[in-house]
Amino acid sequence: MIADAKCPVFILHGKKDALIPASHSEELYSVCPTPCYLHLPDNMDHNEFMIDEDLIEPIKAFIRKIDAREKEK
Repeated sequence: MIADAKCPVFILHGKKDALIPASHSEELYSVCPTPCYLHLPDNMDHNEFMIDEDLIEPIKAFIRKIDAREKEK
């Protein structure tokens, strides 16, 4: 389904996730046809993460990246 994406995509997946392998997110990232930002925190598992370091800051970086692309147009 990601091959049909029409907007920028943010993917967050912990490398220590024992439930769903991070490789699933890496595969989604590799086939996403739109601007895509993949964040794979080393110490994040399926349920536990650092709110600022693993979520807030990466989302801010994603928005800045998308904003910069729009300004280039």
